[in-house]
Amino acid sequence: MKKRLVQFLISHISAEYAQKTASLSLSSAVELIDRVIDMPRLLSNFNADNTVDYYTDSEWGYAVLHSDDDSIHMALNFDGVFDINGYYEQANFISELIDSSSASNVLELGCGKGFSSRALAMKYKNIKFSGIDLTPLHIEKARENAQGLSNLNYKLCDFNALSFPDNSFDVVFALECLCYSTDAGKTLAEAYRVLKPGGKLVVYDGYRRLPLHSHSSQQQAVTKLTEVGMAVADGFHLLQYWQESAVNAGFSIDVCEDLTYAIRPTLLRLQAISYKAIKTPLRVKILKLLFPLHLIYNAASGLLMPFTFKEDSTLGYFQIVYTKPK
Repeated sequence: MKKRLVQFLISHISAEYAQKTASLSLSSAVELIDRVIDMPRLLSNFNADNTVDYYTDSEWGYAVLHSDDDSIHMALNFDGVFDINGYYEQANFISELIDSSSASNVLELGCGKGFSSRALAMKYKNIKFSGIDLTPLHIEKARENAQGLSNLNYKLCDFNALSFPDNSFDVVFALECLCYSTDAGKTLAEAYRVLKPGGKLVVYDGYRRLPLHSHSSQQQAVTKLTEVGMAVADGFHLLQYWQESAVNAGFSIDVCEDLTYAIRPTLLRLQAISYKAIKTPLRVKILKLLFPLHLIYNAASGLLMPFTFKEDSTLGYFQIVYTKPK
């Protein structure tokens, strides 16, 4: 029933429609969101303990709206045109690292439903892959999807308290999950601990470009709404702070590349879906009556992300590669 209603709400989303939605003004987007949610209440009441609930409540929404192959991260489309093959680009980069380092043991932090680690395990049958996540439903789905892959296992685990020995992995990677860390030093220290000397940590995630107070009050507000709607209750890490924390943990920084432009096609697609879902009072009523609050909050983020994830705005999407010295 819910799936059919979602299909009604977002029917006829196309690349052309997404481009038209891209002309939506920030003030118009905020007005639409104000009809759906109590923004001051959301900003004041959300906290980091909601992250697991957010992903549990939103799981079917991700499956229907984002990727029916269980990806929950951004696609990278370097040519500016959305293509579902872009969901594999992060794994493709990890594959290059595996090839160049002769890795034998690889760990994914915040594995979600196992999309990337599963793709890699299918390609490298002689390499051992592990994935950890804090959401029980994610681990359940990941294990279901990994049936038949003897070189892949998943466990419920916190990336701040990894249940692996020191110096266990050649490569550790994290796709859009370390933004939920409330203690960057602790999170990075754990990744450092389980990496072998010479091992690589690869991170794809969102970061604040500058301290939030350096932007206008309106941009601060919409940035916070974007973050809270994605369950990043404490806000994305400031890029400079995250990098300093990594160096303090012992890492050297090999790569820090701004890939915000490559997620723009995904952002415009999600904005078009969100706009289509809430553009009329009837659609808003359906949304409020039948869908979890977390999914409604996520629709607000979908509408706002193209305004906040920009080269000249508050947030950016970066690929970062760290090395644990030998």
